[in-house]
Formats: sequence, structure tokens, C-alpha cells
Amino acid sequence: MIKLLVAIALVSIAYCDVDANTMNGKVVVGYQGWFNHESDGFGVGWRHWSKDEHKVDTDTLNFDLWPDTTEYDPQAMKDTNLRYQNGQVARLYSSGHPSIVDKHFEWMKNYNIDSAFLQRFLGEVQDPRFFKLRNTVTRNMMTSAATHGRTFAIMYDVSGVNANNLVDLLKKDWGYLSGEFGVTRSPRYQKHDNKPVVVVWGLGFSERQDTPNQAIEIANYLKSQNCFCIAGVPYFWRTQDRDARPGFVDALLNFDGVSPWAVGRYGSRSGFESTFDKQVPDDQRLTLSRNKWYAPVLFPGFSWKNLSPPGRELNQIPRNGGDFFRAQAERMLIKLQRTNTFLYIAMFDEVDEATAIFKAASRKEDTPVGDKFLYLSIDGKQLPSDYYLKLAGNLTTAWKH
Repeated sequence: MIKLLVAIALVSIAYCDVDANTMNGKVVVGYQGWFNHESDGFGVGWRHWSKDEHKVDTDTLNFDLWPDTTEYDPQAMKDTNLRYQNGQVARLYSSGHPSIVDKHFEWMKNYNIDSAFLQRFLGEVQDPRFFKLRNTVTRNMMTSAATHGRTFAIMYDVSGVNANNLVDLLKKDWGYLSGEFGVTRSPRYQKHDNKPVVVVWGLGFSERQDTPNQAIEIANYLKSQNCFCIAGVPYFWRTQDRDARPGFVDALLNFDGVSPWAVGRYGSRSGFESTFDKQVPDDQRLTLSRNKWYAPVLFPGFSWKNLSPPGRELNQIPRNGGDFFRAQAERMLIKLQRTNTFLYIAMFDEVDEATAIFKAASRKEDTPVGDKFLYLSIDGKQLPSDYYLKLAGNLTTAWKH
């Protein structure tokens, strides 16, 4: 199994449709789909690319990893105020254009990635502009998942929601999505034992004010809607310290499973190995003892210099030429039980914090002029733009065997 990840050579893949009725053997990517430009019709400007709605330049940047845009439909792109070293104008895309989601799902198929959990920001969709945007991306995902034989599911992010309104807003929105919108009627919506998968991320974190009773109410509601529900939880949810509020363990185990958030909880191979060994085996023993699911999170690296106040370093958690991701993948392959377990990669397209695994700039010359951006070869090893897609695909193959 490990050789698949080290060698990086993709095995020959028969492009079969992913099984949409089980989470067994799944490797899932988180999908933001939250990038806009000012001419895409959604009225939110250069959302997530820039701090300024009206322009993208070196002073307004909101992301660290430069994407490889060479395969995107020109109709989905718009000029920025940035230029490449050859003088060419740099362009960026809108996630609201159907060709963008379709290209991403084409890559998922080509690189053997099973499924995407589409982030739905519960606070954001109370704004009609973002409600339209998120619904458009969802509709495009329904189409592209069918075209390319992948699956998808909704993953609520409740981190920006007032705790007083949390439960009511979630019930209202899921009622709309599963009813009038018809998201679960898609044959490519991921289910488990004929129940639609729904993830609720952000419960029980130390900075949140939601309560254990609210977590229980959300779990009970989703189960009443015949959903298979997963809670995205703090990394130290079981030990109830550091990023986690105390008193949530039993409440979170009312869900069908938990997925502890690992991004930023360690920053090196040795840090990962030590933290993983102290936390994850006991996590999984507890979830299995309660007949619950467990979904550990992998991420390739981390950087958020451009979206943060001055003073942060670029490349805060280096990818080290893929070694950081491989270390996580290999340990999970060796130490995790496969029963009631799937893997979650954060993220597919998150360039804001540079956790994206999709095609990204390979070399410095593939990024605009200046020293503002990460590229995949920045740590000294020359890597192609699709390197992390290959790693993710090889992990999927190894996980299933």
C-alpha cells in the first residue's frame, strides 16, 4: 500500500461510477466553490480572491496558493491587475461558472477521487446573493457529479452562525435543500444505507457558544429526516481541551460519526506522528465502541499570509515536496481500522489557506510577478501541477485495498 504513495505512478484506472450508497472505502475531498469575480453576475465582486470587491492586485490579495488555470474555460475567467513575468495578464475564475465545477469533477474522475463534500456556509446563505451563489454551485455539482460518475454531499459550516439561531436556520435550510431544491434526489448524492449523508462542521469548538443540547437537537433532526449525519468536530474533542469545549463528547456521539479537524494542529511530520499516536487510536476505539463512524482529516500544508494581518510568514506549514501529506496518508493506512471509517482531505480548492490539492502553479515562473504566492516546487523538489491529485488518487486506491 505504501509504495503506491511513494512511487506516485497512478495505476491503470477503470472509470467506473463511484458507489453512491455506501461510505465504506471512501476518500472524500472538501470543496469550497467560493471564488468569484466582479463580472460573474452574483454581485459579490472578487470574493475570496481579494479583499477589494473591485480589483485583484498585490495589495489586496486574499489567498496564498496560485492555481494552475491553463485548463479552464476562458468564459469563466477575468483579468486581474497581476501579470506574469512574460507580461501576460493573470486571470482568475468564478466558481459560479458551470465549467469550473465540471473541470474539477473531471479531475476527480481522472485521478480516482471518489467524492466531494460541498461546503455550505449557514450564516452566509442568509444573504440572498450568497444563497443564489451556493445554490448555483450546488446545481452545477449535481450535473458534473452525474457527468463524471462521482458523488457529492452537503457539508454545513456553522462557524459564522449565532448560536441562538443555529438550530432553526439549519432546519430551514436543509428543509429547503432536500425539499424544493431537490438536492438529495440527485442519483449522485452520496448516501449510506440509503440515507443521504449530511455533515455539520463547527460544533463544540472552543470559540463557539453553541451547547451540547443544540448538537443533540441537530443530530436528532437530521436523523428524523432519514439522514446519515456526521459532525465536524475539534481535533481534541474526546480529551475536551485545546481547541474543544468541555461537555460535548456524548452530544457529538449522537451523530452517526465524527470527523476531527486536523488543519493547523501540527506542522511537521514528527509533530503529526506524535499528535496522531496520542489522539487518533483512542478516538477510533471510542467511536467503534459506540458503533459510530470516524473520518480523520489529511491536509497537504498550510499558509495564510495574504488573508491575515501583516507579520505572518508565507508557507507556514510547508508541504515539503509532498512528504507532509504522505506521512499522514501512510500512517493512516497502517494504523486505522477500516471498519466505519472514511478519509477526508482538506481541501480540493482552498487556495486562501493553501490547503488545495487541485492543479496549482508548479514553478515560481507560473505565478504572477512578486513574492506573494506559493507554488508546488517552493520547497526545493520539482513537482508537476497535478502532483497532489496523484497523491490523493493513490491514497484512494490504497485505502480500498
